[in-house]
Amino acid sequence: MQEEYRPNSDFLMMVLHDEVPLTGGSLAEVNLARLIDLTSDDDDSNRDWAVTLLAASGIDTAEVRSALRRAADDPQIDTRCEALLRLAVVEPGFALPRVKEMLEQDDIYALTLEAAGLLADRSLIAVLEQICVRPFDDVDVVFAVLARDALEASRTGKVPRALEWRLV
Repeated sequence: MQEEYRPNSDFLMMVLHDEVPLTGGSLAEVNLARLIDLTSDDDDSNRDWAVTLLAASGIDTAEVRSALRRAADDPQIDTRCEALLRLAVVEPGFALPRVKEMLEQDDIYALTLEAAGLLADRSLIAVLEQICVRPFDDVDVVFAVLARDALEASRTGKVPRALEWRLV
């Protein structure tokens, strides 16, 4: 049985379980600063989870954006994708060229397609059309739907309904 992917940091586990506040007072400010620090942690799982939790928090400060921009260049692809997913919402100009570059690779990640859908930018149409003509098997049905949704978003300039929850 495969072990569940979790961070090694107890603090990150507390953040994951909503046991520590990230907004609403001086303790929350300390917690947020600690979370931001962990986006540069030496441990890959801690860094990945810190970026994931920071991106999902919806907190939009200069420090958060700076941490996410740094994470967009992380050596771990999952960490980069999580950062770009949030940056597609709060800093689309920063995210767009990076997402486009990732879409042009042989290995494409579902989170990259989600980021493309959030960007809903016409400059992604050609690369998304190339992705959409690839053969997909039954296992890749979610991937195929994400690719088609991202393509439609790029054509219309409208974020797919399935991704609207990420806009908060």
